Amino acid sequence: MTRGAQLVRGSRVEYNFIQQAGVVGDAVGTIFLPALDEDLASPLEGPSSSRLAYDPIRRNPDLQLDSDGSVQIGERVSSVQSGRDVSSFRQLRFETDELAFGVEGWTAETVRITNDPFSPPEVELRADSLILRNLSPTQDELLLKRPRLVFDQGLSLPLLRSRILLSRGTINPEDLNPVPIPLGIDGRDRGGLFLGQKIPIVTSERVRFSVTPQFFITRAFSGDTSSPIDLRNFGTTASLSAALSPSTTLLGDADITSFNFDEITDNIRGDFRINQQLGNHRLSLQYTYRDRLFNGSLGFQDVRSSLGAILISPSIALGDTGINLTYQASAQVINATTDRADLLAAQNSNTDRISLGRYQGSLALGRSFTLWQGDTKPLTQEEGLRFTPEPIFPFLSLFTGLRATSTYYSS
Repeated sequence: MTRGAQLVRGSRVEYNFIQQAGVVGDAVGTIFLPALDEDLASPLEGPSSSRLAYDPIRRNPDLQLDSDGSVQIGERVSSVQSGRDVSSFRQLRFETDELAFGVEGWTAETVRITNDPFSPPEVELRADSLILRNLSPTQDELLLKRPRLVFDQGLSLPLLRSRILLSRGTINPEDLNPVPIPLGIDGRDRGGLFLGQKIPIVTSERVRFSVTPQFFITRAFSGDTSSPIDLRNFGTTASLSAALSPSTTLLGDADITSFNFDEITDNIRGDFRINQQLGNHRLSLQYTYRDRLFNGSLGFQDVRSSLGAILISPSIALGDTGINLTYQASAQVINATTDRADLLAAQNSNTDRISLGRYQGSLALGRSFTLWQGDTKPLTQEEGLRFTPEPIFPFLSLFTGLRATSTYYSS
């Protein structure tokens, strides 16, 4: 049975045309998440687009297949500059004793799910029962009973989460973390080991805002504070991503490493950026508070505040020479600590911080030379797709470039 891009096979099927719902016994098939909403809403319509779906019944080790995407599960330090981190999660393969479906979603009993197109899968999600239902045109909800991750048909790790949100082809990697409350280590600001839990506040299509309350375990029990419930043992981070218009985005991060309000100005870090597309250029307006930067001779240093703008060009090909041109221009006002007494005296400052300006322009030329290239291995389970969801194209290239930079300082 196919419903748009969704494929299900089984031993029997019962379907109610009035209720647009049915049951499939011994079901095996694929779920293509980007088309799920459209396919569930119109069960009698044909496929909306032509595509190849992997057939889990007619398995063939020499099967040639087209990849509909991959899954990447991991963790990284959030960065305003790189934007929101999401992982591709578009097509799932499943097996279940009984699958019930309707216009509101799918339910299954004794289910096994994987994104691995080959059998046996290297990793799969197993659950006693599952409910997949649509929440909005861009989001689905996955409810699981006793979920667990099974590696190579042996090692089983409990997934201590019963609810996972799927946002039309993306999934939050934290939803697949078997640890319910993530742990981290930060010896510089948080005193060592700490734990925190991300709480989504706004999860609309255009705006995403979340906070992560944290408890600093090492600091709380090291004797550095008066008691484990001292306000200095608690902190939080906040993350904001908003699409203000089709060409304008707002990104922001804030970090509070102590709720001791007597020292709050020294325990807050913030980074806010507005990106605006201007034709094929990008204009970024950014403000940072207590940004930590690495200085080659001084190590890590805190810059009290910085306000500036940068205009970045696209990569421009110069004819058929193979040379690419890029350029950028920026202006910035920086407030930071100085050891120059003459600068402090000139500004009549009562602190050791001063504000200075910097204006910069940069132009770069670059070209790559292909020294050698090979061929991809056949798209089979034992060769080209053994260790990667997409075949690797081997090559060796030489990159060379020239950059010129001009800088003007207000002092």
